[in-house]
Amino acid sequence: MLIEIVSVLLIGLLGYGVYWLIRYRKKVEVFEKIIGNLIQSNDDMRNTLVTGLYHRFKVEEGTEETPIDFEYFITTTFERYFGGSANVTPPSGDFGVDVEHKRHDGLYLGQVKCYDSRNKVDYTPIAVIHS
Repeated sequence: MLIEIVSVLLIGLLGYGVYWLIRYRKKVEVFEKIIGNLIQSNDDMRNTLVTGLYHRFKVEEGTEETPIDFEYFITTTFERYFGGSANVTPPSGDFGVDVEHKRHDGLYLGQVKCYDSRNKVDYTPIAVIHS
């Protein structure tokens, strides 16, 4: 009789454990879908921004925009989005700093790169800014 009771309890506990395991697995799948959608939307947003910047600064026949024009575009964007005042540094002797952005919470320095799609940004300026 004791063995039958223990067997029933073990089967019940095993069933209960399987039930919660299945339920947990379904929740994990839901979170994986949410994370997948967020990653996709971030990629879509990045691609949209890159495409917009490309069309804004692509050189068309008869026009000539320079990287300095792009720096001024970035300063205007920073001022509109973050507030404060942003300015372009002189093109020489700035030690890689292209944009100075002064806000209520401090001074932000930025380096702006504007290359075409065949000439990707090298890791060096990214490493300099990161360090």
